[in-house]
Amino acid sequence: MDYFIDGKVVRVNEGETIFVNSKRLHYGFSADKTDSKFYCILFNPIEVNAPDEITKHFILPIMESTAMPYLVLHDEGGAKDPIIKLLDTLHRQSNKPTLPLTGLGTFFNIARILYERMKALDEKGTTPAIPENGQIGALRKMTSYIRRHYSENLTLPAIATSGSVGRSTCDNIFRKFLAQSPIQYTTGVRIGAATNLLRDTELSITQIGRRVGFPSPSYFAATFRELMGCTPKEYRAKNAKAI
Repeated sequence: MDYFIDGKVVRVNEGETIFVNSKRLHYGFSADKTDSKFYCILFNPIEVNAPDEITKHFILPIMESTAMPYLVLHDEGGAKDPIIKLLDTLHRQSNKPTLPLTGLGTFFNIARILYERMKALDEKGTTPAIPENGQIGALRKMTSYIRRHYSENLTLPAIATSGSVGRSTCDNIFRKFLAQSPIQYTTGVRIGAATNLLRDTELSITQIGRRVGFPSPSYFAATFRELMGCTPKEYRAKNAKAI
């Protein structure tokens, strides 16, 4: 698959893993339109509640590192990258009651490895090239605005204003970098939020639709089916966690 990171497209081959650092605009796609299976793990440093000294001296430097906007991880000489091994273990234990403990251990082990690699990159002066320009900055502001306000009645003018651009420029930027319109992106964010609520809560489907910004249950159901290939009820039946 291919991975877009702040304007640069990186190829991720079968068996490889990509780490994308904080505050980077990113998404995966298939340039040749072929299907691929992958899993995504998001580590939120805030929810880990690490001691202040650990956060200050180790975690924040990783998040703020300009030397490490991303890393592509792969096997070296037949040996699996240690971060990939940790993530594989975490994925295999995703349904076990001890997952929170495994998750914490995995986070701190990966943080240690990333910190060591960041220091090595700093010493070598090796930094993956990431183009930064006004359009990428505007896009980052607009996607951040959408993710904060997707439950509201978002309009194209409001999205454009958040990026300090006009409506036509807003639409052009989204289509250039994300290959979709601002409204299509917003719909994707809403459906993503809906899948989490269907899987993790007992809220009714009507409540979930309203909570993620759909004005009517029928519109929510139709949009969900179009993007996910099944109804919200069918998705919940297959993916709901025991609450």
